[in-house]
Amino acid sequence: MRSEPMALYQIFYDDDSSFSSPAASSAMLEALARSRYISRKSDLLVINDRFSDLAQRGMSKRLKKNQMLLSDFAHKCSMLVLIINTHASPANGGLLYDPKKVMSLQVILDYVCPQEVYSKFTTRVLFIVCCGGFVQHSLHELKESSALFSTVFAFDAPSLDPITISNHFISTVLDFHVFGREHVSKALERALKPEVLSHTSVYAGWDGQLRRISDAAWRRRPNGVDIRCCGQAAKYISTVTGNDFITFHCQQSQHKGARTFRVRALKDNKPYQYFVGHRGKPRYMVSIVHREGDK
Repeated sequence: MRSEPMALYQIFYDDDSSFSSPAASSAMLEALARSRYISRKSDLLVINDRFSDLAQRGMSKRLKKNQMLLSDFAHKCSMLVLIINTHASPANGGLLYDPKKVMSLQVILDYVCPQEVYSKFTTRVLFIVCCGGFVQHSLHELKESSALFSTVFAFDAPSLDPITISNHFISTVLDFHVFGREHVSKALERALKPEVLSHTSVYAGWDGQLRRISDAAWRRRPNGVDIRCCGQAAKYISTVTGNDFITFHCQQSQHKGARTFRVRALKDNKPYQYFVGHRGKPRYMVSIVHREGDK
């Protein structure tokens, strides 16, 4: 376990519904953090806040108070885990700022936790919990944030489930990377469970590089994308041992021509693209993201 003091700052959009998935997720992660610091309570700062309009006067006062708490807590050996849980526009990737406006990640950070605050922490981990519109349209913002934070994470599911992500992914990264001192790549191997990869691809940035991690189950998507034909999933048939080709069958009876086809499995091209796992077991593809179009 790490001995450094840690600040866990979670802020999420409040849509005033009877049940809030972001609120439930935040409570779960807070409980995890408190359990790990149970004998060192003074070394843990937890801030949970919700917003409906970041520019509202009352909200602005709360944010300033949060920033003062963080600044007073921070010193040269402290950690910050910042979790922003909101919605993203499917049209332009902007993050929800109030019920009618979306803003860039940088603007959201300026309101929630500006650079003069988060830069006081030695280790800085950022989770952006929102649907895939953000990475689809604003990948450059994620890459820029990966240069400012020690580690950043985002997701590309069209409709992201915060509880699934918090329960299976964020909690594992916190437990093994943040609390347990494991390198982020090792902690990711633990966190990339079938429950996560069947729901979303994961973007992870550290050491100046952004990576996209996607499910690459041998029988469904051996090269990181679904094998489909005629608008539906193709049926896996076989793999010849020692062969790079996998045989699939189109399940659409109206398919014209031969319905059986082969897909060639990509090979590792480290460090730019490689596969983790094996046939018949959990398997995923890691790709370095170079440009805005590399998704």
